[in-house]
Amino acid sequence: MNKIKITLSVIMIIIIITVSLILVENRDFTFLNILKQYPEEGLYFCKWNSYHHYNYDEKPFLQLSYFRFHSMPGIEENIKEYILKSDKGDIIATYKGNTIGVQRDLYTGNTLILQLPILKPNQYIIDRLELVDINGKSKIYDIGNWNIQIESIEMVEDLIIGRSTLYSYDFDTYRVELTNNTNHIINIKDLNFELYNSVHEVAIISSDDFLDNNNLSTDCSLNPMQTKTFQFTIKLKEPDEFTFISLRPVLTYSVDDIDKKLLIPTSIISNPPNSDEQVIEYINNFINSRGGM
Repeated sequence: MNKIKITLSVIMIIIIITVSLILVENRDFTFLNILKQYPEEGLYFCKWNSYHHYNYDEKPFLQLSYFRFHSMPGIEENIKEYILKSDKGDIIATYKGNTIGVQRDLYTGNTLILQLPILKPNQYIIDRLELVDINGKSKIYDIGNWNIQIESIEMVEDLIIGRSTLYSYDFDTYRVELTNNTNHIINIKDLNFELYNSVHEVAIISSDDFLDNNNLSTDCSLNPMQTKTFQFTIKLKEPDEFTFISLRPVLTYSVDDIDKKLLIPTSIISNPPNSDEQVIEYINNFINSRGGM
């Protein structure tokens, strides 16, 4: 129960960071130009490329960034049902909050927080969200690609997690500080995740200091009670101009030649549109390429 509470707290912190970084600061793009190109009234969801690994007794969370244009009613007062569309069927989600990150004359930037029920161990690919309003009308939105992996993982305390990468602009590295809490040598082996358009080539280097980028080592072992930071180098095949990635990977390690798994904290990798012009360009590109939102 305490671990679930910790996970929820971390996710809430990440959401606040994400929303604050969606703020649009550049207002050189004039109001007149925006009027000529703005999308129609409605909700426009950002396309996330995400992987979340959960234990069988955890309730998954999704944080969905979106833009609300014009006088479109807000989600919190107008929507009564949230249905996530997955390759395993519909998943009824629970509304857990809606945070406004930016307010402009024509739109607001928001983050919708949804909690999923406990799911059976399996892989769930979620790509759409159906919103049902208070009048019974529904609309389906493209939300990108959410890969939710549910697995029964033995919760042991071989490793104690310290600091980790909570936010990054670029999808290139993930860092986590680990302490060996056993009387045996532990070998760190891999960082496991499945993202669309990713190259799963993980290179591991270590350091005695979480903030040290100069004295790195290829030694991936941890002696009893030793603390090290492990940096995993990862990449996408074709990085998008605007990035929305939420990554909760699982770490593979070995103790006495026995492989084990450890769930590590979620990291947000986000390089969102940072001006009115880019927001409109981002939305219009998806309308044109996918035939609507």
